[in-house]
Amino acid sequence: MKIEKCIVMLMILCMFFLEGCSGIQLDTSNKILAPKNKEVPIKGTWNIERYTTVGKATLTTEEVNKLLHKTAEFDISYASFGDEICNNAEYKMKNIDAKNYFSHTHNIDLSILGLNVKDVEVISVTSSEKLFYDFIKINEKQLLVYMDSTFFYLTKISDKVDVAQKKGQIQDSEEQNKTKKENGTALKQSGVLLGLRRDIRENQEGLSYRTLWISAADCNIDPVKEIENLLVPRKTGFWIAGVNRFINEGYTNDVIFSYPIEGNKKLEELKLQGSMPGNSFRKILFVGNEYVSTEYSFMNSNGTKGIANKLQVLPLDKINDSKGISISDVSGEDGKTALITAGKTLLSSQQNNDDFEAAPSEESFGVFRRNGHWAIKGRINRIDPISDAFLDFNVNIMPPSKMVNYDSLHISWKEIKEKVPDAIDAYTSPNKDIALVVCKDIIFVYNIQGKKIGDRPLKKISIEQGETVVMAEWSTGDYVERWRKIVNSKGKVKD
Repeated sequence: MKIEKCIVMLMILCMFFLEGCSGIQLDTSNKILAPKNKEVPIKGTWNIERYTTVGKATLTTEEVNKLLHKTAEFDISYASFGDEICNNAEYKMKNIDAKNYFSHTHNIDLSILGLNVKDVEVISVTSSEKLFYDFIKINEKQLLVYMDSTFFYLTKISDKVDVAQKKGQIQDSEEQNKTKKENGTALKQSGVLLGLRRDIRENQEGLSYRTLWISAADCNIDPVKEIENLLVPRKTGFWIAGVNRFINEGYTNDVIFSYPIEGNKKLEELKLQGSMPGNSFRKILFVGNEYVSTEYSFMNSNGTKGIANKLQVLPLDKINDSKGISISDVSGEDGKTALITAGKTLLSSQQNNDDFEAAPSEESFGVFRRNGHWAIKGRINRIDPISDAFLDFNVNIMPPSKMVNYDSLHISWKEIKEKVPDAIDAYTSPNKDIALVVCKDIIFVYNIQGKKIGDRPLKKISIEQGETVVMAEWSTGDYVERWRKIVNSKGKVKD
């Protein structure tokens, strides 16, 4: 009897452990890992030994050769590459399949770089939410770093770094900047990537999204550059986003896409995603570093079933997911409560509220522009799935930092409207040096003087009537030049 009881107990224990292990995933690829005990995953000093250029070179031979035999250093307080220093550095690691990474991110085969590895670690070095560089760890002694169509090979020469010397360099640089600021000789630089959407009608093809690069040094405006689609700066580098329209067998399909700037997204792949028996339309309302806010509709081939004018927020990393995120994913329970409360308040004021959904869905929200700021709105659709009717309402919460990185307006909206009565929107630099005032068919660039804008615009940039701003990402200081290099390699001077 004791033996039988022991057998039963063993069986129960086995079932318990087997069930407990059934959900364990052994695949460790594409997982972001935080360094343990604040250790630096590539701590030490590395020598820049050689390079390989892929694609169209954007760095001159002289610029590349200047970096050879200089060092890169990594410590808990800073990171450096050549003459560039990243103060207050943060490190994030991602284990990833090497073949897929180089193929999808840089559109090259491992053999071009002389590599024969299965996995790599990508260490993203950031400071204040801005990317310094991605360092690709091949093994304990070898790193790769990509810069403007060139891969640099780094070899570890020491586990130590000269912290005192580097801190001295940082301190000297900060003191020089402070002195320049005090005596008025500091160069104030600002740049903005302004994403625009041009609505296109059914059965019409053409460019629907573009990015303008507007930059200034001490309020002297540089030539404006234009980039096809949306050039999105992220912690992991620059990405391209947009919508492609395909017309197949009489059906119109819009396909939203996003991928790293050096990725190899092919038109054929997008066409495959857009091949469906029905009409589907999607437009981008807002793009941030991590998420894209969209509106979409779909009608089956028989024209009797579908969805119309739905809101959906998607992660840029998984933009083809059929299900959008919930407002609680980015704003927590407070965001969910604010959305539902505002929606129900609106419904209670409607006479024919039985025609609409009983309550707003937690996924039915988006980011819109209002009086110089980004704002969150919710939407309640009619119960009839093919009805175009809907009710929009303001959600009384600020857009979370996960969605909107910078959204300060340093000039009052009243001041802007008094100076430019036709203004429909405005954006100001974190440096408080320039302001962009958007009208129906033109963007005025003004200098900022205290709490006012200048009497005359520094620049007038024509846009198409009805174009809408869907992205405004600012850079300041040294990052202006870093962003400018990327823009120069992808864009052209605007006519």
